[in-house]
Amino acid sequence: MRTAERERQPGTTGVHEEAPIAHSMPPSTTQFRDGAIPPVGGEFQSPGPSASERAYADDPMMPKELLDIVAKGDVSDLAQMLQAYPTLRQAILGAITRTHGAHTAQTVGQQTKKAPPQQAPVAETKPAKALPEGYDDGPIRIDEDHASDRSKMAAFDQIAVSHTPEASAPSHIRLPPTLVRTLDQLWAETQATNKEQGGNLVRTYGGKYEFKRTHSSEDNEDSYEPDTKNVGRLDSHVGIVHTHPLDDKRPDGVTFGAVDIVGLVDEDQPLNILRSGINTYVISRTKEFDALVEKTNNDPEKLSELRMSMHTTYTAAFQAEKDAGGGPASCVEKGLIAMCRKFHLIYYWGQGQDLHRIR
Repeated sequence: MRTAERERQPGTTGVHEEAPIAHSMPPSTTQFRDGAIPPVGGEFQSPGPSASERAYADDPMMPKELLDIVAKGDVSDLAQMLQAYPTLRQAILGAITRTHGAHTAQTVGQQTKKAPPQQAPVAETKPAKALPEGYDDGPIRIDEDHASDRSKMAAFDQIAVSHTPEASAPSHIRLPPTLVRTLDQLWAETQATNKEQGGNLVRTYGGKYEFKRTHSSEDNEDSYEPDTKNVGRLDSHVGIVHTHPLDDKRPDGVTFGAVDIVGLVDEDQPLNILRSGINTYVISRTKEFDALVEKTNNDPEKLSELRMSMHTTYTAAFQAEKDAGGGPASCVEKGLIAMCRKFHLIYYWGQGQDLHRIR
């Protein structure tokens, strides 16, 4: 998605759209504003799981891919899986018990005790590279979901009508049905054309969510270019919505790129919303991020420095993940999360209507 300087538009408040709740679960070619995007060197390895998928594998809840192995695997497969995921031992044994019975679970457990996995050889480590000030390379975590349906809907309203303080940002949100249908439609069009699609999510004076479609200009038909003025006279602008097509290097989708997020410096809508593959991503602005922008006093040089600082943080995390053998999608997500941590942005990821905060 391309970014340009936008007219700032304040949010308003209202009531969540009353509509039936949906139950289906289901990089742009932009030139960087201040010159060429700093290059990232080296060849990519084969795409691996995204950072959020790897974090989810450490969650006490069993990931779907492991449940599939439990359902289809024999005792040998199950024992190997138990050795590969020691932190999920109890959850895996519980799933085996429910699927194959207590005797099989006991057999698998005994095999892994008798034959512990061999320790992998220690790989030679490269000298650590200097990282930007404030860079946070801590483990990625997905907030556990204990929220009720009503609180998830209220949580989306909270981040849609205003820029929330970082400390009070909700851990889980449920997208309104209008937005879920819109994302499904945009993704269908993206698959048919292999081009970015997008528009604006708005909130009407009566408190309902509606989508205003924006078509790409003829000279930029492959990449969606937002038009923040495409909002009704009495509507408030909730978020820019767009898609990222799939490709050979990112067959399962890719989250926001650096240019998507750096552009927030010149925008004012509370949310940025993205669909790529079966994944939906949301970035929520905070009052702390607004303070960083306001601190520049709209001085062009200081705004440029803020944009470059954001991009430098992204590139450092991107390159570190790439050096560690991460695939393209994983590198992009690591860069995004590093930016969110340092510049006080809230990142959500999920499939279908329910999204979880990624920290």
